[in-house]
Amino acid sequence: MKKRHNGSNLRGKTFWTPQRANAAMGLLTRLIDDIRDAAIEQKSARQGLTRLDKTHGRPSRQQILRVQTLQEDLTLAQKHAASVLTEAQSLGVEVVDPLQGIAILPCLTSQGMGMLVVDRFAGEPLVGWRLIDDPPNVVRKIPTSTEESRALGLAPSPSDLKSDSDSTTGPESPSHN
Repeated sequence: MKKRHNGSNLRGKTFWTPQRANAAMGLLTRLIDDIRDAAIEQKSARQGLTRLDKTHGRPSRQQILRVQTLQEDLTLAQKHAASVLTEAQSLGVEVVDPLQGIAILPCLTSQGMGMLVVDRFAGEPLVGWRLIDDPPNVVRKIPTSTEESRALGLAPSPSDLKSDSDSTTGPESPSHN
């Protein structure tokens, strides 16, 4: 059974357009990089703790100190990750795979709820879009012409641009509640 998205679920939700995502790409890539760095720090500390835990015999003083240091590093990395994830969530950004630098941005299309896909390590980080119900491996190309984008609901209409002309970066909230 498919989920139906009604208007009440959309209130207060942050939505992006490809134009706004491209304009805010500096912020988005920094955010993805920060989340990736925190994930790498956590993974490193966990691996170090696992290695030390597997040593046989009575731990030396150096090993005990190293465990304490790694535990502190892990705690700091977790706090850093929580802080950056809170910032990302406030912008509507969800990092799907932090180590690979893949994030999604919610968007509205004429076909329903969708997601813009950002790949931090691609030549052009905004790699495409997909509908919520699409399989994870489906990524559609973002149309190059404004008319095609508007037909899919991926670009704001000219009337939206007039009312929103002072805000050229960041996400937008739906104007229809």
